[in-house]
Amino acid sequence: MIVAVITVVAVLGVVAVAISVSSDDSPRPTAAGAPAQSAPPRTTSSAPRVAAIPGGPAPCDPNVPWGVWCFDPATITRDALRTQLLQRLPDWHCWGHDDPTAPDDVDVHGHQGVCQSPHFVDDQYGKWTTEVAWGNFGNQEGEPLQYVTASATLAVIPARGQHGTNNEVNYLADGVMKDAIAAVWPNDRAMGQAIYDAYKPLKANCDRRFDSKPVVTTTGYKVNCLAPIRVTTTTSKGEEVTLLTATAQIEAPFSEDEAHEGQQLSSAPTAPTQ
Repeated sequence: MIVAVITVVAVLGVVAVAISVSSDDSPRPTAAGAPAQSAPPRTTSSAPRVAAIPGGPAPCDPNVPWGVWCFDPATITRDALRTQLLQRLPDWHCWGHDDPTAPDDVDVHGHQGVCQSPHFVDDQYGKWTTEVAWGNFGNQEGEPLQYVTASATLAVIPARGQHGTNNEVNYLADGVMKDAIAAVWPNDRAMGQAIYDAYKPLKANCDRRFDSKPVVTTTGYKVNCLAPIRVTTTTSKGEEVTLLTATAQIEAPFSEDEAHEGQQLSSAPTAPTQ
């Protein structure tokens, strides 16, 4: 069963890591006859298009606003996130990247940090656990965060009369998403509420077993969820076991343009009601 949990987590990790960013900041050719200095390259003195907001997305490198963006590196760090989660959920356990003390079913190699609830076992619903993981898409030690993932997994053995459902794992994932949001923005309820407000309609779609596309929120962050993933395998005793995993994720915008899109959403006039 442990191996199967690793497989599910690894699949989710591959989905996240597979997203990549490319940009081309090379100088463009000038029109024929135009002075060579008519289109100077951008420099580190260029002003960002997006106003910096504490807790909001920011350039991973403050001197390169047109580069890759991250969670606010001044206020959202892996240590701060871990501390907040343990304050809210003191019975949880946390591990850092490549932590040798982590259990086999915790993917410390694919993330920069993971916190997980104890495993709860019920004769009717099987075994379940919830988890918050965080890191960056290059899995680079010491670099700012680019994502926070909240997930829930149910392990059900039908031969024992256990019958976990998609609704149950979705309910658990929704709860851990709320915990993750509160841990990332413990002192900014408005920021957290904006994230959850964008996530809620996506969750309704995922509850109906349809994957959603990431959306840029009014804060500039992106949010997404996956419909429950179902994997069937066997235990070491040869019993068939079904794993159900539901996942939600908050990501930093990949670029200044995406962050600006969120800022435009927040300043857009409210549509008139009918």
